[in-house]
Amino acid sequence: MTKTFGLIFLIILSSCGKIENSSSLDEILYGEFTDTGSPNFLTAKAAIKANCLQCHAVWKRYLEQDFIDAGLVVRGSPADSKLYYRNLLATEGPGPHNMPTSGYPPITSADLSAMHSWISAL
Repeated sequence: MTKTFGLIFLIILSSCGKIENSSSLDEILYGEFTDTGSPNFLTAKAAIKANCLQCHAVWKRYLEQDFIDAGLVVRGSPADSKLYYRNLLATEGPGPHNMPTSGYPPITSADLSAMHSWISAL
């Protein structure tokens, strides 16, 4: 009886192990993540993908509210939003905390305008 119990326990234990989390498995099963939100957000998100994901990959799956909750965006105030403000400075020259960091080209005026429009409309 003890050997049988031990064998069953060993089989159950051996089936335990690291499993894929839902985010990695979802992309495999269901394909690329699809953004949702207002048209202004979708335009801004395209700019974020083009300029920011090389360092801030987690933002790939961020929705509008995620940017707000993370303190990157302040509703209706681009000037108080880190996401906009730090990129704005990057178009005007070097300085502390400017994005994108050295080695990457500054964000384009059109992409910066998309961010401004989105944040202003929140």
